[in-house]
Amino acid sequence: MNNVIIDSSVWIDFFTGRSPAAALTIDRHISDLSAAVCGLILSELLPMGRTQHERNEIEEYLRALTCLPDPPMLWENVIELKKAFRLRGISGIGIPDIILCAVALHNNCPIISSDAHFEKIRHAAPELRILST
Repeated sequence: MNNVIIDSSVWIDFFTGRSPAAALTIDRHISDLSAAVCGLILSELLPMGRTQHERNEIEEYLRALTCLPDPPMLWENVIELKKAFRLRGISGIGIPDIILCAVALHNNCPIISSDAHFEKIRHAAPELRILST
């Protein structure tokens, strides 16, 4: 099975128990070994727990997954994506989400996100595969 990057928004819904859809999505991709993270997602999620015990559990869970590499020219890719989004009239996409897009393109895998602005990204960059929970 090919890797799928699961965005922080889905993981947060999963870890907080806010979304049964997030739990089903993550369970499905963990079961078929396609669930993946990247350095950006780890940096957003590993400090998340309220207690050291929660942080340790989150870290153990996430470190067991495939961690996809950043593209060698990450910042150049981010700049080019940001330019492309602006040329297509898309603004308000934060750098972390553009980094995630660059990692997904480099690793040729889709992103699963529950953030609404990824819908804008889907229309501005059809080469990116954006899935929802």
